Amino acid sequence: MQNDGVDSFYVIAIDAFGKMYIWGKNSGNCLKITSPYCMIFPNFSNDDYLENGEELTLDLFFSTKMSTEIDLKDHNEKPLFERAVEKLGPLENGEIYGFVPALALGGEPKLENLQKVKATEHLAFLADLGEKRVMADIVALSNQLPHNQ
Repeated sequence: MQNDGVDSFYVIAIDAFGKMYIWGKNSGNCLKITSPYCMIFPNFSNDDYLENGEELTLDLFFSTKMSTEIDLKDHNEKPLFERAVEKLGPLENGEIYGFVPALALGGEPKLENLQKVKATEHLAFLADLGEKRVMADIVALSNQLPHNQ
C-alpha cells in the first residue's frame, strides 16, 4: 500500500481512563496515547494491516482487546476499573475516570484520587500540561536485534 508518508488519523477508541487508540487510514493501529501519564506509544509495525486490510484489522483490534489490557493499575499494581465503578458509579456517555490532581501535576494513581470527569475537557486539560513522552516501540526495537534477523 503506497502512502507517500501521508496519512489521516482518527481516534477510534477511548477507554475509561482516557487512553486513546489512534488509527491511521494507511497505517492502521499506529499510536496509543496513555493520557493520564502523558505518554505516547507508537506502533511502527503494520504488517497485519498490510496483510489483512483495513476492515479485518480494525475488527481484530476490537475483538481481541482484553479487559486486563485496557484497565489501569493503581500505585500498588491493582486494577482500578471495577473498584472505580463500585465507588463512583458507571460512566455516562462522554465521561472518563480522571485523577485529581492529575498525575502530571504530582497526583498519585490511587482509587481515592479518581473522579468522574468530562472526557473532552479533561483530555484537553491533560494535553495542555506540557511535554509528552514518546515511548519506544519495544516490539519494533526487538525485531531489529541480531537474534531476530
